[in-house]
Amino acid sequence: VSTQSTWKQWYQRRVHGGVVMFVMLFGYPPFYVDPQEHPGRKEAKAIYKLIVKGFHPIVKDGYGSYFPKKIRVSAEAKDLIQRCLTTELANRVTALEALDHPWFKNASNTKLQHFNTGIPELHIKAFHNFRTRNEFQQVAYAVFAEKFSVMGPDQKKSVQTTFEKLDVDGDGCVDREEFVTQMSQTELFQGESSKELHELFCQLDIDGDGTLNIKELMTSVVGNMVQARQERLWEQFQRFDTSSDGFISRQELAEALEGLEPGLLGNNTVEDLLQTADADNDGQISWEEFLEALDPTGKDL
Repeated sequence: VSTQSTWKQWYQRRVHGGVVMFVMLFGYPPFYVDPQEHPGRKEAKAIYKLIVKGFHPIVKDGYGSYFPKKIRVSAEAKDLIQRCLTTELANRVTALEALDHPWFKNASNTKLQHFNTGIPELHIKAFHNFRTRNEFQQVAYAVFAEKFSVMGPDQKKSVQTTFEKLDVDGDGCVDREEFVTQMSQTELFQGESSKELHELFCQLDIDGDGTLNIKELMTSVVGNMVQARQERLWEQFQRFDTSSDGFISRQELAEALEGLEPGLLGNNTVEDLLQTADADNDGQISWEEFLEALDPTGKDL
């Protein structure tokens, strides 16, 4: 494979959204070389070297793979660009996560099409996708949300805002009528019957108390975020696998569940969860089994 071909594939997978945003705000690309100094194929090779070095989210004089001091933009814009251009795939935002970033949400008082209910599409899709979750996914996502601190402060605040919008009467919980009414107004749920939305509500209601609390909403959103990138799933697997032997043992699974709110476990026991994911019945969960249990399609959301 040629250097130029490798650069194109890696470049497109890695930073194209962040590069577009950078160009729109600053007027030049973050990875740039003078074509006169690097004619022909040398230009692509020189750009590739800059990409490999990565973007540096600092403010300094001049123009390069950093924020130029002479051109002022908001801290929110710089934060979003940094999240788009990070070399760590697990930390790079997806398109839906970018739309839920404060830079987009605070950009205008005019509601955009994907915010016509005031609820981010990221959250709406998370609710929608939760209907296909198995018991292992449900509990694993609760662990991600409660113990592994997957979300940043702004993302947690966004889920809290969504919860408050759904909780129309402000009593601290979302009942079935509130949820169905709000979701029926979104584009994703157009055409779904009231019965189907009621069934979805029941699936999101992990503890089965007839209402949704903030932790249940957080579980669904975190699960969707982690599943969006296999790199994030790998990070979570490593957190379960405290012995670093490449497997999640029964003891490691039990330790991960310790302290988890009982309602988020549903009616599942450690043995139940182990059997759900342990495809070869060897008493432990490999990375491949973990991936198959949490992301059977192998596709980004």
